Amino acid sequence: MCQDDRSCHFLEGLFPLISTGSSICIIVITKVMMRGRPMSGLLSKIRSPWRIQRLKRQYLHLSFQSKTQAEKSLQRQLRTLKTKYPGYSEEWYLEKVIYDLQRDRR
Repeated sequence: MCQDDRSCHFLEGLFPLISTGSSICIIVITKVMMRGRPMSGLLSKIRSPWRIQRLKRQYLHLSFQSKTQAEKSLQRQLRTLKTKYPGYSEEWYLEKVIYDLQRDRR
């Protein structure tokens, strides 16, 4: 049933009570996820909203401004980056703003 023993042992350890039919499905999903190609886009879209909120909170914490001032500053910097570097994800722009802020403080 398994093509390589590593994935079988891995799944048997995680899911000892799963029936044989279900384990085939889990093996296929695990193999697809382990490659990182087809599922990576889907997984990043699931994680993205929480990651964006965490990055915004991190910026607010690092900026040492009031919340309204920090939000205005962040929006202004995001607008500037989006015109300078079009086509990137929201996460990328937030990471760039935080990176630049930390770099400028060194």
